[in-house]
Amino acid sequence: RGRGVFPALEWVEEAAGQQPRLLLAGGCRAMIENLTGILEFREDRIRLMTRSGPLTLEGEGLLLTQVRPDALTVRGRIRQIHLPEGGEDGYD
Repeated sequence: RGRGVFPALEWVEEAAGQQPRLLLAGGCRAMIENLTGILEFREDRIRLMTRSGPLTLEGEGLLLTQVRPDALTVRGRIRQIHLPEGGEDGYD
């Protein structure tokens, strides 16, 4: 499935806090923005809720740091990231 006719509107939606945003640094730190809650927190798995659905990080020695109402940082050895399922949110 292709992108919409107006891809610039996707950036506006992200900037307005609608889409989850994940920044990964070297497999040991991830900053996640635009989340709505923490579903599960274990040393080997963290599940976060976003408006697009659950986002899961799996690894070893995972810790939550810099926790804010709409964002947080995960530190540890990040092995896998599962993004929210597709649909109209741009994750096809």
